[in-house]
Amino acid sequence: MTQKSIENEVKTQIKYFNHDLHLLSFFNCPNDINLECEGCRLPLSGPSYDCLECSVYLHKSCAELPQIIQHPLHPFHNLCLQAFDESKCRACQRFPRGLSYRCYWCPSFCLDTQCAINNLGVISALKNKEYHQHDLYYFAAPNWYNLKFQCNICSKNCEGSFYICLVCNLYFHMGCIGTPKEVKHDYHIHPLSLMDLLIEDAIDESRDQYYCYTCENKRNPRYHAYSCQQCANTGHIFTAHIECVLSSKVKFFIFFQFLKILVLLNYFIICFACCIA
Repeated sequence: MTQKSIENEVKTQIKYFNHDLHLLSFFNCPNDINLECEGCRLPLSGPSYDCLECSVYLHKSCAELPQIIQHPLHPFHNLCLQAFDESKCRACQRFPRGLSYRCYWCPSFCLDTQCAINNLGVISALKNKEYHQHDLYYFAAPNWYNLKFQCNICSKNCEGSFYICLVCNLYFHMGCIGTPKEVKHDYHIHPLSLMDLLIEDAIDESRDQYYCYTCENKRNPRYHAYSCQQCANTGHIFTAHIECVLSSKVKFFIFFQFLKILVLLNYFIICFACCIA
């Protein structure tokens, strides 16, 4: 996406909830400028907003975070965006570095924005009674998180992607709970393989590969997923969240929400179940 197209899609000025004095202005931050985002406390780069008078800087993605969300890990109350929180994130057990989401009715429940928003598309229960009696939830944490909690099975530190039981506050490595390298899914004719994580430079978020073709939601390319290698070799794509493939909660009715009448032009549309046009 070019700089011109980015600017056409964003507001030139916005009001930021934690900075009432002035509006923030859009700009494209060069990579070689040493600035920090107030929202995530990470280096600023790319599409951003700033208040030069007060030295307030935000990534565009941090500036556009919704102030109120409903989250499947805390379904009974809304979570509200706030600038500071002294509580640890309920998922990764770290103190938020910047913005976080908190339940005002349950003051001890807090999620940092990485766990609340970035993982939202992959939060669905994985039932694995062989290892634990409760539902397990998948999270993917960046390498700089330096997680300190241990896997309940192997007792080694959890790094990167992990599963959590919110009832018992227990953590599990993906491998320790038996996440299979290859599975057969009812909604696709070929076996699905567990994909490696993509490196940052290889990510183009406009690609269809970054959608889950089981639940039809956007998929974070930095997180694990299942993919059909046979379809990929022929130029077609079928990828899915690991929970959508493994979880018993995925029902067939979700497909009927997205059935549409398609007008065929000069290209083929492939059925994701049988891989036939």
